[in-house]
Amino acid sequence: MPTSSRKRRAISDVRKLWKYVLDEQKDDDSGGSSAEEEQEDLAAVYFVLKAKRYLTSRHRVPRPPSRVKFYLSDMPESEFKLQFRLSRRYFTAVCELIADNVEFRSTPGKQARMSMELHLMGLLRTVGSTDGEGHSADFLSVGGHTPEHLLAKRVVRALNSLRSKVIM
Repeated sequence: MPTSSRKRRAISDVRKLWKYVLDEQKDDDSGGSSAEEEQEDLAAVYFVLKAKRYLTSRHRVPRPPSRVKFYLSDMPESEFKLQFRLSRRYFTAVCELIADNVEFRSTPGKQARMSMELHLMGLLRTVGSTDGEGHSADFLSVGGHTPEHLLAKRVVRALNSLRSKVIM
């Protein structure tokens, strides 16, 4: 059986009460001003309920803390190495090497790109994980609209350009 919301139940109750008042008014031919006022009040309540989107005020839900910050600073070293197959020391060294690469610069007028650390975590998690494609994005909280191969592709391009600079 479908459940109804509080708003729907309140509107239904107002309609029933309104119908009852109209029936009473038909039976009672006197039709005084109090019955008309009651009917107007019910109509006002009905229209207010129909116009409101929510019966109670909405509360903002705070944004959760960044997982990337947790992974970079608060996650135990053994867990970091288990998840990303690289120690935090070498991870930061790779980040410093590819930090100024063109792949991670945002285009003016477009949405800012995700951090380079997140890109590298995406590559390491995708390559080193047996979860399969799709689970790394959930693990990193980048959402379903950011394909992992895009994160990985940017890091691979940056590493390849670094390789061409270092190895001549």
